Amino acid sequence: MGGPLDEIREHLNDLKGTDVDVLKAILSDPSKPSTQRVAAIFSMVGSSHIATEKKVAILVDLAAGSEPDLRKAALSLLGQFKHPRAFQTLRAYLLSEDTVLQAYALQALCSLGDLEVYHVCCQLISHGNEMQRTIAAKALAKLASHEAESLLDLLLHSKEKPVVRRTAAIFLAQRGNKAGESLLEEELVLTDGFDRLMISCALAKLHNRRGFEALRELLENPSALQVPPSLIRTIIEPFLPQVFQNSDHDWIKLILQWSDDQMEAD
Repeated sequence: MGGPLDEIREHLNDLKGTDVDVLKAILSDPSKPSTQRVAAIFSMVGSSHIATEKKVAILVDLAAGSEPDLRKAALSLLGQFKHPRAFQTLRAYLLSEDTVLQAYALQALCSLGDLEVYHVCCQLISHGNEMQRTIAAKALAKLASHEAESLLDLLLHSKEKPVVRRTAAIFLAQRGNKAGESLLEEELVLTDGFDRLMISCALAKLHNRRGFEALRELLENPSALQVPPSLIRTIIEPFLPQVFQNSDHDWIKLILQWSDDQMEAD
């Protein structure tokens, strides 16, 4: 079953080696599918024929445009550039009333290690709505600082709604922190679909047997998740990067074998 991520990946393969001028033409043509235009953005950013200054300028212009998919892609990619204009643009979007764009900007800044974002996350957690607090918890997970991990731990042990505490527990687990392990075990029983996949990955990261078993169950029948395999991989890889180090082939089989080996070792 295909989806936007699979389409983007196909377009990226098709665009390999494409001339920069052709990529620009695709990007500026509103009749092209949005997935192809997003792939063109990624290809341009990855091109060695475009100077960093020019790449940042293109992304800043796209972020200020009117097309949602292109704006989100541009904000995400600005998170790869430690450039004054990238920081300036992303910080401006922290004030956006569009919580989706705000989330992309926040996570991009955290990817850049912008410690000032820590205080923005604190404000969102203290005064934002449930969605904003969840976004802040996810963003904190990308900010490699002791303060960020401490705040996630505070969220975990707070009186926040379960979705916020669960998000904190998941991303603490991604860092190898077991503080939320018991909460994740409880939530594993109550969830299904994508939520169950996220929780099982987090528990597997902590070498938790229930996590291994749940992950195996989900991956033995991945079509039941009704999403492209590429999206499933996107979720799993940050938790279990070691499984993907040596081969991209039949990665589901690799994870199933790895989980079996871990359970036998326990």
